[in-house]
Amino acid sequence: MRFPTLSILILTSHLAAAPADREPPPVPLAKKDAEKLVRSRYKADFAKARRSVEAQRTLAKELFDAARQANESAAVRFVLLHKARDLSVTAGDLAGALRAVETINARFRVDGLELRLETLAAAKKAIKTRAASGSLADAYLDLSHDAVTADEYDLAAKAAKSASTAAKRSGDRTRAVGAERERKRVKTIASEFKKLRSSITKLAEDPDDGPANRAVGRFVYAIKGQPRAALDYLSRSSDELLARIVRGERDSPKNANDQLELGDVIWDVGERESGLAQDGFQARAGEWYARAFARTPLVDQERIRPRLTAALPDSPEWLREAVCVLTFDRRTVSKSGSTPSLVDLAPRQPRVRVVGSTPWKAHKGIAGEAYRCGGRDDSIILPDLRDLLGAKPAQVTVGLWARSDWKAGFHCLFDLGNCGPHSLTLASSGTDFRFLFSGQHVAKAQETEPSWRHLVGTWDGKKLSLFVDGELAAEAAAPDLASKDPLFSEEPARIGTQAKDYLREGRHFQGLVDEVFVLPRALDASEILRTYARGLCGKPLARK
Repeated sequence: MRFPTLSILILTSHLAAAPADREPPPVPLAKKDAEKLVRSRYKADFAKARRSVEAQRTLAKELFDAARQANESAAVRFVLLHKARDLSVTAGDLAGALRAVETINARFRVDGLELRLETLAAAKKAIKTRAASGSLADAYLDLSHDAVTADEYDLAAKAAKSASTAAKRSGDRTRAVGAERERKRVKTIASEFKKLRSSITKLAEDPDDGPANRAVGRFVYAIKGQPRAALDYLSRSSDELLARIVRGERDSPKNANDQLELGDVIWDVGERESGLAQDGFQARAGEWYARAFARTPLVDQERIRPRLTAALPDSPEWLREAVCVLTFDRRTVSKSGSTPSLVDLAPRQPRVRVVGSTPWKAHKGIAGEAYRCGGRDDSIILPDLRDLLGAKPAQVTVGLWARSDWKAGFHCLFDLGNCGPHSLTLASSGTDFRFLFSGQHVAKAQETEPSWRHLVGTWDGKKLSLFVDGELAAEAAAPDLASKDPLFSEEPARIGTQAKDYLREGRHFQGLVDEVFVLPRALDASEILRTYARGLCGKPLARK
């Protein structure tokens, strides 16, 4: 749904992200000639593809790669990408189909959201397993989120409804609950957006209209969850509390008292709201509370803890994307003799193995129980993680809580690969925390007193980032990694020591580990801050 005067709103959608120099789609005659050329060039391959799923996948990849060659005309590239998409859909390769759609949208002036919706609708016909239904549900949820960002609510509603249906068919209760929650959220946002019709019209005529600015600013800040984009509107709202929010957000305070004060103001504004608007204001207040929490007096911590807890959802928004979630809660641990087994709470429930000579014992963690790394041969093995991430993920996030015994030396908290040129590693050196990824790393100096610390490392395809206790601590450009293949070697991931030569003296971690998670996407700063806040409130990432 789009009003003519919607340009007053700040959109950060696929439309804004698409390159300005995209080419127009080929005219019908040029497209027809290109289709004849492609059919003739790959005649034998298309014949094989009619008889074999594997041949369909192979040809789809070949066509996709050919479309990226500079010597092809625009019309031929357009046809190659569409054929690659169609073959991927038929073969049940949803990721391949969406990769083709993304490339089409990046190079040609098409409606990327509509093209994704069309592709997912076609993909439904090839779905044969529960796991495939889960992947389809996730893709629909991503589309719904992007459509809301673009204020395309009719399309968002269709995507959210299809996500809910696919999630139910996946048999994954967590995914199904999340998808149904998204469907209801989209419906509510669309209803709130319709109420803005008169405000949008007024702002087109008078950009300084106070009530209209307040209405639009409230929607963008709290309901769409884009605080920075809302500040210009809120600043012209003639509302003193909102003006204080604007001043605070623009100052971006670093002092704990100022952060706490800003959180209180935002919370107070949320108290006079209801529904999604209240949730949005309180969620933003929770982010400022989380930043201040560790540096505030105990009396303030006790005051804001219930607010922080109330502002957090039952589970993180990213949970459905995770390929590893270990909480070490006693309900996820089963003992068979002296060797316990753990349940990974990620949607696909990957295998987990506990090895070592130290008897399993529950230790108080940041949220429930924690795992103690106590000896040279003690570790947790995650044999499926590399396959779930892939040898060359486009992005990645790994995070955990750790409480070190502060022994000297370099200690691996988490390692996938070989703790070197082909690895994904979180480590503690005794003097700093480090995030290593495929031969490059970023580091942050650490205190030497034992305490729980939240560590998250991300790679977004261009740079490495290390977050400590919810805040960005270090980052470094790493554009060359995008062309490196593989990014990590074949050694299975381990928690508590390095993956390769895991008995190597001095590399094992001694201390407590809790709330471990990995996913094939780079979480943004807000998502990481909210994940950190869960630990402050003792809320686990997931429950069995």
